[in-house]
Amino acid sequence: GPLALEDPAITDSLRGIATELEAIDGVVAVSSPVAEAPSPIRTHLWSRQGDRVALLVHLDEDASPSDRKALVAAVEQVGARRSHLGPFTVVGTDVVTRDLDRGSEASFGGLFPLVATALALVVLFALRSRRMLIGILLSAVASAVAAVGTLAALGASLNLLVVLMPAILVVLTVAAGIHLCARYLELAERASQETQAERDHLWGRAWRDVIQPSALTTLTTAVGFASLSVSDVGPVRDLGIYTAIGALWVLLFVFTLVPTFVSLRPVDITPTRGTRLSTRYVKWLERHRMAILFAGIALAGLATAGISKVRVESNVMEFFDADHPLPNAYRDFEGDFFGLTPFELWLEGTVDGVAAADSPVELDTLDDVDRWLDLQAPRSVRSLDALASLRALGHTAMEQGLVSGAFSPLEAFEWLAEGDQAAVVAQVLEDVPEDLKSHVWREGDRAAVRVTLTAPTGSSNAAYDTVVALRAERDRLELPEGVTLRVSGAAPLLVRGQVLLLDTQIRSFATALLLVTTLVFLAYRSFRYTLLSVITNVLPIAATLGVMGWFGVPLNAGTVTVAGIALGLVIDDTIHLLYGYARRSKLAPRERLVSTLASVGRPVLITSVAVALGFGLFAFASFQPTRYFGLLTALTSAFALFADLVLLPALLTTPALQPVQVQGRGAEVTDDRAVDRSA
Repeated sequence: GPLALEDPAITDSLRGIATELEAIDGVVAVSSPVAEAPSPIRTHLWSRQGDRVALLVHLDEDASPSDRKALVAAVEQVGARRSHLGPFTVVGTDVVTRDLDRGSEASFGGLFPLVATALALVVLFALRSRRMLIGILLSAVASAVAAVGTLAALGASLNLLVVLMPAILVVLTVAAGIHLCARYLELAERASQETQAERDHLWGRAWRDVIQPSALTTLTTAVGFASLSVSDVGPVRDLGIYTAIGALWVLLFVFTLVPTFVSLRPVDITPTRGTRLSTRYVKWLERHRMAILFAGIALAGLATAGISKVRVESNVMEFFDADHPLPNAYRDFEGDFFGLTPFELWLEGTVDGVAAADSPVELDTLDDVDRWLDLQAPRSVRSLDALASLRALGHTAMEQGLVSGAFSPLEAFEWLAEGDQAAVVAQVLEDVPEDLKSHVWREGDRAAVRVTLTAPTGSSNAAYDTVVALRAERDRLELPEGVTLRVSGAAPLLVRGQVLLLDTQIRSFATALLLVTTLVFLAYRSFRYTLLSVITNVLPIAATLGVMGWFGVPLNAGTVTVAGIALGLVIDDTIHLLYGYARRSKLAPRERLVSTLASVGRPVLITSVAVALGFGLFAFASFQPTRYFGLLTALTSAFALFADLVLLPALLTTPALQPVQVQGRGAEVTDDRAVDRSA
């Protein structure tokens, strides 16, 4: 039932809770509905029905993210100790951040064993060797541990995005390990009559054959992830930097641990039919070349149309499942008290400018101000004194439904002093009361008054619309000279965050594409191969972004890194294919492609399936960002499989794209002279 403010038992309990909260190291202050001094927020801490009460806990702004999580836990413990008083819930930005990190860690932690098992089965089926599987898994564990250790040594911590790093490194390790082991098995199959000692020496040759493209893929992968460091969003930047470092660990461990471990005992060799299947496949490609090229063009067109529909929007409450307690707690609180999305109106200027009463508007109710405005001036031009302008903007926002509540110090001015407007404000600004310092500020001859408008938690686009509307209403006011009125706060920061997300997607992908393309050109010194690599790597990512646009998947904190990460993953197979094709330049075009696919096509197929399956399993995650990230990365891998094993071979066999060949001194010379042609 309704709570009585005059009940000593209630007031004593609230004061006791406030005292206990203030005793927590890191809590700066606690606003209570039973505080004796007037406060802009005090009257808002009783629920609309009068049956619930809220306390506003102010945390140290300089506290680190880990410290803020600990403070949230400490506040929850106070509530648990007072559970006899009724249900106790904690809401706020720090609670959301804590639960987002928990959700991300839990979803990855819960599904990671399933993903690892699926990848292991794919590797075992493809290589038919338990020792190779164990060697690759050991390398994956070592790489992940080394990367996390590097992260910890540099003072960073896991967050909503960095928690993705171990899964990404496992995929990179599996891909590199499959290419190395597949090359060894290919060489060993040809030398099936040799002794085990002679076979062990084949690791050296496999190592030499694969190290160059693998080093290039590692470098391009590292560059792709490092491109995320241009982001102004901290978690995105951390993910890029530390995953780039992890990619270097992957190369080191795969090319040391795998050969060392596998060589300890003999490996059974299972014959394959690579050349026969590749010959039939290349003939099929030649017959359907035009259809394949048309399909690639159609996919690019659909992707372009879909990308134009991609929207940047984030609603943090939608990241949680419907049965998660936090969204329910938010709905209950905002329904009973006030919205938790704040818009700050800051009136700033000289003390005289802020306090001056240039119009016949007293510090009275908002309705009186609105009636005066209707009588005195058109809505398009409002010539008011500073504080009346501030009050009018707040009232207009309420009237138009832009916000649902307001914390204003203006009423408190009247409680503290009597007299005309200028005298009241001057008296308050002369010695600002402690409970008003969060909303009233003075330094020298400068002063500021803040009004906090609140709206229910919703999408970033709704916040953007509100910010635009508030600024438009502000621009219709004529403020006194030297006085400014600006809109700021957490909601505009949320809008700015969405701009940064889009900026991150564009800048990181553009940076990665430029650097990766440069590395490919320097490695092959061939404009033809560089162009082919761009086509086969941009198309899968564009197709995925197109799917996001067509199906209404927004660009937000959970999906913004997909393009950059996908580029780092899909470039690997393209480089291995182009490297294998380039080093067989003495062969005729058809034989060249047959030999390349027989040697490299199988590991490319295996790695693509492994990536798609591994990340696709995250579709079962209960946490929406994890689910979207996994599905979109798996989809990109599927598009990349088409680009690498269907579109790229079709392009390589297109006569117009064949390299110019010049005969000289009995040896064939092409535009790929920089490529190593060792056997």
